[in-house]
Amino acid sequence: MGAADHRALVYLKFGSAAWNHWRQENERAPLNLDGVNLDGMILTGVDLSRVSLRGASMHATNLMNADLGHADLSGANLHEADLIRTNLEGAIPSGANLVEADLFGANLANARYAPSDLMGACMRRSKADRPPGATRTRRSAPDTRRSSRFARTPHRGRCSRAIVC
Repeated sequence: MGAADHRALVYLKFGSAAWNHWRQENERAPLNLDGVNLDGMILTGVDLSRVSLRGASMHATNLMNADLGHADLSGANLHEADLIRTNLEGAIPSGANLVEADLFGANLANARYAPSDLMGACMRRSKADRPPGATRTRRSAPDTRRSSRFARTPHRGRCSRAIVC
């Protein structure tokens, strides 16, 4: 990570308002935040479009309403991340850990991933191009059973482990 990328990371750690302001002033700057640790941060509405986040750790990070369009998330750890209504259009989440990630209402159009990349993620009402081999699942009634794996967060208890398109 270069000096410019390190300076950008400082803005990101001050939160989405500081980051988005800096990003508007430096919108053409290519950003490489590969391998950074953003675990547990609140980054609601942050603009991370076209940013390389390969191998980044974003465990339990709040990315609600964030823009991750065309971002490279290859190998990133997004375990338990809140990606509610996040724009992931054209993103590359291949090989990312999305177990227990909440993608409710997320836009995954034209994102490059395999069905196995989304295993364990909550895909309720997400907008996704169905990748080859993905299955469509429907429930006639809400599933009220809770496994111990989802016991910590009630809204995740209603999610299927299968891809729901």
